[in-house]
Amino acid sequence: MRPPTNPTDPGSIAFIDQLDAATEHARATLTRIAAPTGAAITHGTPSEWLCGQLSALREALCAGQVRSCVHLTGGPTVAYAAIWAPARLVCAACIPALRPTPDEELRCDRCRRRAAHLHPGMVASGPILLAYGLCDTCRHPADTALPVPAPTPSTDQPAAREPTGAHRDRPAARPGPRPTRRSRRDRRPRRR
Repeated sequence: MRPPTNPTDPGSIAFIDQLDAATEHARATLTRIAAPTGAAITHGTPSEWLCGQLSALREALCAGQVRSCVHLTGGPTVAYAAIWAPARLVCAACIPALRPTPDEELRCDRCRRRAAHLHPGMVASGPILLAYGLCDTCRHPADTALPVPAPTPSTDQPAAREPTGAHRDRPAARPGPRPTRRSRRDRRPRRR
């Protein structure tokens, strides 16, 4: 489905609503993926290298050079891509199709050198989640987002298509103590 050209057309409005919903779903998915690892979510402009990767993916999409799974048809939805699998876009069910080869699994996505350990990262751009892995040398210069002030209740939310990234090696803010969990038996009203 091509993006609309007339923003006042009801079909265009529906497309834009679907795109916004898919973008919010991608951000929620990124947050859900990052939570168990303790990764911090950074809102802002990604590094120049990461912006270049996103631009290359967008250009390939516009040129019709991206192979996508059969499930990505119709309206906008969350899609997954990986730098190690260029020009591939898949739905959540087809993520295993992005699995790197054994050689690629140990190769930094930026410098392309083999590394004993890669730091995983992911960036959300619109409804697309792009995954990557960086070696220790490339991690900091390439995996740093320029911070954008967090929205306050009195201001509007940031633009829906502003990239958001998760970075495992950055400390995440920890919530306060969790409330104790009560059993079902404790939640039942007591009879007198």
